[in-house]
Amino acid sequence: MIAEDRAGWFAPASEKTLVEAVDRLSGKAVEMLLSRRKPIPRTTFASWQFSGTRPLDALEKSGVSLEKKGNPRITSGGLSLETDGYLESDSLLLRNAPQTGLTLSAWIRPSPAAMEGVRMIFCEWANKVETDRFSLSLNNGCPGMGVADGKTGEGGFASQEKVPTNEWTHIAGTWNPVDRRYCVYINGKMVATAGRQTGSGLRKRGPTTFKIGAQASPSNPRQFLGKINAIWIGNYLNPAGIQELLQHQKKPQSP
Repeated sequence: MIAEDRAGWFAPASEKTLVEAVDRLSGKAVEMLLSRRKPIPRTTFASWQFSGTRPLDALEKSGVSLEKKGNPRITSGGLSLETDGYLESDSLLLRNAPQTGLTLSAWIRPSPAAMEGVRMIFCEWANKVETDRFSLSLNNGCPGMGVADGKTGEGGFASQEKVPTNEWTHIAGTWNPVDRRYCVYINGKMVATAGRQTGSGLRKRGPTTFKIGAQASPSNPRQFLGKINAIWIGNYLNPAGIQELLQHQKKPQSP
């Protein structure tokens, strides 16, 4: 309120208007807080988990099958990737992801060698603007994700917190299509939320193949080194939804 020229009395209705506005806004704030505590229901676009009872090529809900490339080793704990092994399939159809957003998650057990450079956990990514689509990766040991629209160069976003080596860790990344914001989680805890997609949007299907353990660039495959299990690709989840997903994706029991 300016206490100089033209300052004057408030109209009689001002107090009622102000009180009602504050009450309305505080009510919305409470609703927003409660909505964050309530898990967003999951919609699965694709999932993969290796066990002794499931075939290696079973990429569920996706309509495509995985093929072994190179020499990935199958262990009791999951898929073990060393120098040249990965799994590959046709591009995934993410039917409603442009509208509902995207969550990428997996249990990983990286080796010390996986803490250097960019290591793709799974992706449809080739470092090309016209083909890149989505990725979940380790960036010098820090989990990150990227979502690309096929028109704008996208560097993605990574946390500054590293995951440990030689032990199972659950990581997840989310992309909200409304504000294009990235969030990264380690063992259900949000560790980074300052990133934002450079472009805008996500295509339902892209020209790059889907890979577990590498990216679609023969000259620079960015192969993951270590073990991967329990991959899940679905709609955008809030923090409560990530906690529920963590309980759903059981930690691999074997080393």
